[in-house]
Amino acid sequence: GFLGPTSSWSFCRRVLSLIASRLPEHHVPPDPWTLAQFDLNWTTLGADESPAIDDLPAQDYATFLAHTVKYHLGTLSPILDDEVFFARINDLYNDPAAEAQRSRLWYAQFLLVLAFGEAIVNSKGASATPGTQYASRAMSLIPNFFRVNKNSILAVETLCLAALYLQSLDLRLEAFQTIGQALRICTLEGFHRHASPAEVGPTHSRRCNTVFWATYILDRHFSTLVGAPSSIRDEDITAKLPSETVDSSWALAMTLNIRLSRLTAEILAVSDTLVKKTQSMLHSTANVSSELNRYLQTNVHGTTIKSSSRIATRLLLSYHHVGLPLSSANPALLRPNRNSASSAVLTMSDCFIPFQLEEAFSSAFILHVIASVVPAWLQDRPCLPVAYLILNKMIAGGSHGARIRKMELQRLEKIFFSYLQVKAGEANNQAPQSEEAPRLFDMSRVVQQDDNSAMMQDYSPADDMAAWNLLDLQDSFTVSPSGLLTLAEGLDLQNFV
Repeated sequence: GFLGPTSSWSFCRRVLSLIASRLPEHHVPPDPWTLAQFDLNWTTLGADESPAIDDLPAQDYATFLAHTVKYHLGTLSPILDDEVFFARINDLYNDPAAEAQRSRLWYAQFLLVLAFGEAIVNSKGASATPGTQYASRAMSLIPNFFRVNKNSILAVETLCLAALYLQSLDLRLEAFQTIGQALRICTLEGFHRHASPAEVGPTHSRRCNTVFWATYILDRHFSTLVGAPSSIRDEDITAKLPSETVDSSWALAMTLNIRLSRLTAEILAVSDTLVKKTQSMLHSTANVSSELNRYLQTNVHGTTIKSSSRIATRLLLSYHHVGLPLSSANPALLRPNRNSASSAVLTMSDCFIPFQLEEAFSSAFILHVIASVVPAWLQDRPCLPVAYLILNKMIAGGSHGARIRKMELQRLEKIFFSYLQVKAGEANNQAPQSEEAPRLFDMSRVVQQDDNSAMMQDYSPADDMAAWNLLDLQDSFTVSPSGLLTLAEGLDLQNFV
């Protein structure tokens, strides 16, 4: 399928093709793009067919998996309506056949939660992603066409979970189509418009608002990954931000996530008036950075959010991911870009929720490029070895996409090494012998899965707290808000390439 210019994978292919075109043919390693993509197979269940209810886990284990999934979803956890979801788990186990038939969409939602939960809990040493048997059954219950009716909120919730799961399997095109369907239901139902609590009731108003913004965030992320424009314009949205309707740390975190998603889309949409646009994006990033700083210092029951919340980790990853596309605008932005890529790699802890594969890959790719162009910037940093350890951990958990991404990074490494060796040879032939050859980044420090399987089995991010504890604000914001503003004011046309 088509991958637009904002797609990290598309960018990788273009860079690899550009460098490979400058090398003799025998120096170019084979590419990994011919590898088979993971295929999740299902057949849509007919209206007169009964959903399968065999092989369901025990109720207490299913409840445990549901709570685990909600914890790992972070700001997106309200996709599941707690009160309704857990009550219906009781109904399901009281009469499985009747409950599964009564609401196929909810049963599909339940099966997707089981699939997510199994992938998170039982990922160590898996040869394939655990839980796919539940996911296949869930997808067979989701219709290709939805009628707009009283179950629209449930339909959007289920489609969001399905899109998340498909993306976690690296089925990005299918995930984008699925979240697009969810967003269209939202617009047809008017969830993108403010629903007054006085008219529709406070509970329904809050639920419509939450479901819409969760869908919006996913649509923004998945649009970026495939290089497609967003499916809805911001000027058409009148729904209030979560922090405007609910006074809670979650609502503030959700609002920050929305602003970061919006900012990423704006940065990637920059196509003209480059200087002015880049300055504007830096100002916007600085504003969000200040708000994120205040949020991370919030105290809840005597503990700061920065030291105890997985939501904080998600926000920090989103914040650093915003910085990655800016470097193409100006050489002055390359060092902050290096810092954001490094911090994104070092902040990651769990590896199944789908955004982290893209963030690990795009960050490691940027670091590889910088290591080849400005090797001194990374000689004393553990970022690239940690990036490979993260991908190895994903592979050990059964991630097919991580295996392909790692092979792409290894191909990039080999192509860069060959290119720099060729250039070094040309320089040595043309320059006096006293001149020093170009300095290469020491790639022997990058951990390789095949040679370090034992190390990978015992590896834990907690083993090196100095490297992984980036929730300390001094380390999290590699470029401070004031630094971003100074950088914005310092841009001038002569610096652009």
